[in-house]
Amino acid sequence: MHRRKLILTGAAAAALALAPAGSAVAATPDRAEAPFVCPVLSVSDQARQRLARRRSRFARRQRLHRHLERQLTATPGAPLAR
Repeated sequence: MHRRKLILTGAAAAALALAPAGSAVAATPDRAEAPFVCPVLSVSDQARQRLARRRSRFARRQRLHRHLERQLTATPGAPLAR
Protein backbone atom coordinates (compact mmCIF):
# COMPACT_ATOMS: atom_id res chain seq x y z
CA MET A 1 0.00 0.00 0.00
CA HIS A 2 2.70 2.47 1.01
CA ARG A 3 4.84 1.39 -1.88
CA ARG A 4 2.01 2.14 -4.33
CA LYS A 5 1.60 5.63 -2.84
CA LEU A 6 5.31 6.31 -3.22
CA ILE A 7 5.28 5.15 -6.83
CA LEU A 8 2.24 7.31 -7.66
CA THR A 9 3.78 10.34 -5.94
CA GLY A 10 7.02 9.86 -7.87
CA ALA A 11 5.17 9.45 -11.16
CA ALA A 12 3.15 12.61 -10.53
CA ALA A 13 6.30 14.58 -9.70
CA ALA A 14 8.01 13.32 -12.85
CA ALA A 15 5.00 14.23 -14.99
CA LEU A 16 4.95 17.75 -13.57
CA ALA A 17 8.67 18.14 -14.14
CA LEU A 18 8.32 17.15 -17.79
CA ALA A 19 5.26 19.33 -18.46
CA PRO A 20 6.02 22.53 -20.39
CA ALA A 21 5.93 25.74 -18.41
CA GLY A 22 2.51 27.36 -18.73
CA SER A 23 1.08 30.69 -17.73
CA ALA A 24 1.32 29.75 -14.06
CA VAL A 25 5.10 30.05 -14.23
CA ALA A 26 6.04 33.70 -14.11
CA ALA A 27 8.56 35.06 -16.57
CA THR A 28 11.43 37.17 -15.35
CA PRO A 29 10.29 40.79 -14.98
CA ASP A 30 11.68 43.54 -17.16
CA ARG A 31 13.98 45.74 -15.15
CA ALA A 32 12.73 49.29 -14.76
CA GLU A 33 14.40 52.41 -13.44
CA ALA A 34 12.61 51.96 -10.11
CA PRO A 35 11.71 48.26 -9.92
CA PHE A 36 9.59 48.53 -6.75
CA VAL A 37 7.42 51.42 -7.91
CA CYS A 38 4.18 50.57 -9.64
CA PRO A 39 3.54 53.16 -12.38
CA VAL A 40 -0.22 52.53 -12.32
CA LEU A 41 -0.94 52.90 -8.60
CA SER A 42 -0.15 56.06 -6.73
CA VAL A 43 -0.25 56.72 -3.01
CA SER A 44 -2.00 59.82 -1.75
CA ASP A 45 -0.27 62.34 0.49
CA GLN A 46 -2.77 61.54 3.24
CA ALA A 47 -1.82 57.85 3.11
CA ARG A 48 1.88 58.75 3.27
CA GLN A 49 1.29 60.94 6.34
CA ARG A 50 -0.75 58.20 8.02
CA LEU A 51 2.04 55.69 7.40
CA ALA A 52 4.65 58.09 8.79
CA ARG A 53 2.59 58.60 11.98
CA ARG A 54 2.15 54.84 12.33
CA ARG A 55 5.89 54.23 11.95
CA SER A 56 6.60 56.96 14.48
CA ARG A 57 4.21 55.39 17.02
CA PHE A 58 5.79 51.98 16.42
CA ALA A 59 9.30 53.40 16.98
CA ARG A 60 8.18 55.09 20.23
CA ARG A 61 6.65 51.84 21.44
CA GLN A 62 9.87 49.95 20.66
CA ARG A 63 11.96 52.52 22.56
CA LEU A 64 9.63 52.21 25.56
CA HIS A 65 9.87 48.41 25.51
CA ARG A 66 13.68 48.54 25.35
CA HIS A 67 13.74 51.02 28.25
CA LEU A 68 11.46 48.84 30.38
CA GLU A 69 13.46 45.73 29.52
CA ARG A 70 16.67 47.45 30.66
CA GLN A 71 15.02 48.42 33.92
CA LEU A 72 13.73 44.92 34.55
CA THR A 73 17.08 43.29 33.84
CA ALA A 74 19.17 45.83 35.78
CA THR A 75 21.52 44.55 38.46
CA PRO A 76 19.93 44.76 41.91
CA GLY A 77 21.20 47.80 43.79
CA ALA A 78 22.44 49.51 40.59
CA PRO A 79 20.80 52.79 39.52
CA LEU A 80 18.12 52.38 36.87
CA ALA A 81 19.07 53.18 33.27
CA ARG A 82 17.45 56.15 31.58
